[in-house]
Amino acid sequence: DNMSMIGLLPFDECANSQAVIARVENAGLNSVGKYMIGYSIDGVLQTPITVSNGLNSDAIDNITLVSSFSFVSNTTYTFQVWTYNPNNTSDSYTGNDTIKLVYQHVGVPAIPSAGRVSSCGYGKVDISAASGDSIAWFDEDIYGNLLGFGAKYTTPYLTQTDTFYAEAIKCKHQYTEFGTGF
Repeated sequence: DNMSMIGLLPFDECANSQAVIARVENAGLNSVGKYMIGYSIDGVLQTPITVSNGLNSDAIDNITLVSSFSFVSNTTYTFQVWTYNPNNTSDSYTGNDTIKLVYQHVGVPAIPSAGRVSSCGYGKVDISAASGDSIAWFDEDIYGNLLGFGAKYTTPYLTQTDTFYAEAIKCKHQYTEFGTGF
């Protein structure tokens, strides 16, 4: 009997309240009728989950650990999740039982503020926007071409009235570790 922890389903970067869902696989040759999932969030052990829905060999299932977890913008979380006790016995291979995910929840970026800019005659124009987050410049409001990054942008040579769009963005990183035990 060999249960494997594949990982957590991806989180929505802009939703502060959302489910935490583990993806597990029966990596053994026998069907598993019951197994346990243990997990911790930021080092705090949570109540283990008993799963009794049966899983055939090579089958994959998604198990909800928390139905509505409250994320805080610009906060890093550490999730450690593991399977154990398949069919009320020891797991035959513990090297695939545990994952650790370090996740930074960026949240919704702040809406940038930008004023209207006027320029007489032809030429390039310096425009700017302000935000607590990074700014990307586009030539259209929806599906526009990315023109540049930063609080300031110099337009191409203009011969007529044109509109440019500033969007606030957030960048982050995350990594997952796979292994055994705690």
